[in-house]
Amino acid sequence: MSNPSVNRYLKNKTFDHIDHALGRPIQPLKDSHRNYFAIGAKCEMADQFRASPYWEEGRGMGDMTSFYVNEAGRKALDDHLTEIGDQHRLYEVMVKDYDGQVYPSEQVAKTRSGAKYQWLIGCDSDDPFNEVIQRIVSVRTLTPKRPLTNQQEGERV
Repeated sequence: MSNPSVNRYLKNKTFDHIDHALGRPIQPLKDSHRNYFAIGAKCEMADQFRASPYWEEGRGMGDMTSFYVNEAGRKALDDHLTEIGDQHRLYEVMVKDYDGQVYPSEQVAKTRSGAKYQWLIGCDSDDPFNEVIQRIVSVRTLTPKRPLTNQQEGERV
């Protein structure tokens, strides 16, 4: 199972920076396609990152430096996403190709119908819509739903 990105914005800047550095993964505790935040070495934010328990400083280049999210930062982001009730999940959409073979397609969405929609907008077909939609065989959830404890925080979807 992969760990794709989510299109979200977090109001809490501490966690938004961590989320950004990790590539906004659906599952912050798992490896993601990136883990860095490039910043001016002498700026105020760099000093904040150095003082934070969530970051490790990497090598500098010129007047820039990089920071990496550590395990404590990943855990804090995961806890924050649970606290705000982030509803993004990973779904497996099973799709039938033209030869009748069924293949999985992982999609990020908040609902099963949203996962179907994500597959449809990424589908490259000149077939009529009713034929394309009939190629979807099933949809199943690959990641658990986070408990809804608070209102979702300012997301961009």
